[in-house]
Amino acid sequence: MSAAKVGAILGLIYGIVTAIIMLAAGSFATASLGAMGTLLFAGFGAIGAVMMIVACLIGGFIGGAIGAFLYNIVAKLVGGVQLDLK
Repeated sequence: MSAAKVGAILGLIYGIVTAIIMLAAGSFATASLGAMGTLLFAGFGAIGAVMMIVACLIGGFIGGAIGAFLYNIVAKLVGGVQLDLK
């Protein structure tokens, strides 16, 4: 479960960065669309940014859980990873 939590946190960070870039790019694009484009982007841009963050958070959690599950299956078959620390 901890791998899923780490995946969720990484997904959240990725989602926030992506949403910021998306909002910045959208604000530059609306400059050429005029007043109607600005109003349209203001509504859909904010909703899209929140949905992006939530989707990345959920995707990171699911991806981390699936990755940990697959690692455990493969580790049983091949013996896993051993570290010798001196």
